[in-house]
Formats: sequence, C-alpha cells, structure tokens
Amino acid sequence: MTEKMFGNGLEDKLAGVLRPIAPRREFVHGLGSHIHRLQQTMQQAGAGTWKFILLMLAGILSLGLLLALVGRVLYNLLSGRKQGSERA
Repeated sequence: MTEKMFGNGLEDKLAGVLRPIAPRREFVHGLGSHIHRLQQTMQQAGAGTWKFILLMLAGILSLGLLLALVGRVLYNLLSGRKQGSERA
C-alpha cells in the first residue's frame, strides 16, 4: 500500500515540476512523413511479391532441415541406448 502512495506522490511531484511542451511543427511533420513512408514500404513488401515468397520458401526449407536433423539426432541417441542395454 505504501508503494502505491509513494508512486502517486512521486507522480504528483513530477507533474508539478515538469510542464508539457508543444513539439515543433517541423518535427511532427517529419515524423508523420516518415511513418507514411514506412507504411508504403511495408505494403510494397507484402505477401504478393516474389521476394516474400522466396523468403517464405527458404524459411520452410530451413525449418524442415532443422527438424530432420533434430529427429535424426534423437533417433541415434535413443537407438544407441537400446543397443547398449541389450549388450549388457
């Protein structure tokens, strides 16, 4: 309970000391145009482009190879234990 009171008191003190300022119009305009360009770039790199399709195919192929490698390692580990226990 005291932590909430401390937080509220600190918040009240900071609200009294720090005053909000209005950003420059150039900054706001530049930030808005940057966000707009980013949205256009994201739309251009959508799911219909050949680069995206190739990237997805490469990712699926890599995942398949990784799963095959892990499966092979697990199979060798488990089959090695069975052969070792049969010999003893």
